[in-house]
Amino acid sequence: MLLRMIALLWTISVLSFACALAALGVSLLVARRYRRLHSLVTGGPGFGPALPGAGTGVPPFDAVTTEGVRLDRADLDGPERVVAFLKTGCEPCRDLLPELRQALKDLPAGSPRPIVMVSGAARERAGYVAALAPVAHVVESDEPHALAGGLGVTAFPVLLVAGEGVVRRSGVGLAALHRRNPAALPG
Repeated sequence: MLLRMIALLWTISVLSFACALAALGVSLLVARRYRRLHSLVTGGPGFGPALPGAGTGVPPFDAVTTEGVRLDRADLDGPERVVAFLKTGCEPCRDLLPELRQALKDLPAGSPRPIVMVSGAARERAGYVAALAPVAHVVESDEPHALAGGLGVTAFPVLLVAGEGVVRRSGVGLAALHRRNPAALPG
């Protein structure tokens, strides 16, 4: 009788331990999924809002594209222009790349050439540059460009439309490029 009781307690203990391990595994999976979803929304784990609001003034900046074209704030003083901030090692940035390339390619004729700021490891930037240089001015750097910091961009990807020296609309996905974006300024 005592042996049966010990065997029963042992079985209950093993089953309890197995259930606890399973619950831990499920908790880890949920946490991982949450981090991924959070990353898709904010552009990176642990960051707060990373989007410049509509009406934010574009700060002064200087940049040189991979083609040697010099860019500065005056390039964002005219008609609306798409500006994208991407970072290597950013899974949402990598996932967005094919759609972004196509969206930039499909911009209406006569639109100012988009600007894409790509930061991160040089070896990884090459793929972004190769994909985007045919459809945009690409500026690459090891660290996020000063323009990103000046606009409050702290997570990636961020897409915005700027015109007349101010941000018209911004977002983490392609919806930021469309006028129907509810955060867009009139005009």
